[in-house]
Amino acid sequence: MYTGIAPFKYDEACRLEHDAGTIFYWVLFPEKYSERYTRGEGNQTTVEIVVQWKDAADFKKYAMGFTTGVRGEDVFRRRLPLACPWASNQYLAEMVAVSAGNFAADEGGPATRFELDPVFDNWPKCGYVSYLCTFVSLNYQLLPNDQIESKIGFIGTGVIPELFRYVRKTERTLPKERRVPSATFETDDGVNTKIPEVGFFAVYEKEYVYTLIEVPYDLIPRAEMDARLVKVNSLTFDGMAPETVLFKGLTGELQPYVGPGGELYCDLPYLMGYRPDGWNKAPVGFNSSGGPNYIRIKQTGAPTGTKPPYASTTFVELFKPRA
Repeated sequence: MYTGIAPFKYDEACRLEHDAGTIFYWVLFPEKYSERYTRGEGNQTTVEIVVQWKDAADFKKYAMGFTTGVRGEDVFRRRLPLACPWASNQYLAEMVAVSAGNFAADEGGPATRFELDPVFDNWPKCGYVSYLCTFVSLNYQLLPNDQIESKIGFIGTGVIPELFRYVRKTERTLPKERRVPSATFETDDGVNTKIPEVGFFAVYEKEYVYTLIEVPYDLIPRAEMDARLVKVNSLTFDGMAPETVLFKGLTGELQPYVGPGGELYCDLPYLMGYRPDGWNKAPVGFNSSGGPNYIRIKQTGAPTGTKPPYASTTFVELFKPRA
């Protein structure tokens, strides 16, 4: 009677739970255990993991993690990758098959031969496969579904649940000069000679790229992106006040890639422009401290409070499955 993959036993196995049951796997230690630290990339841990041949495909899918979702729902459904218990924020990122073997009738007994699988045109099958598994530190946060779903009730206040996970954020600052005809300069020599050119204010903007990671290709919110191009946030977005963030679209082409279970994904790099004084305000003269005096503006002739330069909308739809 088999007790596991000889010489491995089920009572010594690790367990990976999934939708259809349990996958048993064995961590070989310390034979191929290693650690590596690279500046800028964080820590990596590598171990060899053995799984039964019949479980290999499911192990790759569930250990590497995957994302699904339902059109119109507020969040994605994500299976997090296997975490390394020896280190914080290290998750399985690479699997390389390094060997395969077969069962022994008993521990120390003769090994059975490789079998031919008629289901797969007589390609051979064996008892187990061994993977060299690398766990890496990620530069974005992972959170399980239940923690994200608990935030859905706060969407109306500006909370975007998927911003808390699977999002990589970068930023840069852009110094600018805003030309203002009503603002002028003069010489600072006691004569106060007017300078015959349009005045300007020294201001700055920031650009943020929010990359939403591992979005199922058929759930990309294309229509939602188009409807929000060159519009500003109507609610607080990631701590930034309403109408201070402008959605500029994607920073590059969509590049589909294949997940460990054959799923097709894309990462969505959203470009956001931030003006601390808002996109629907313009500098009109100087204030008492010498800085720009910002006033809300509208189209000429429009009623007060209507037709600003940039329409406002919600941004949560950019971070959830398409409708």
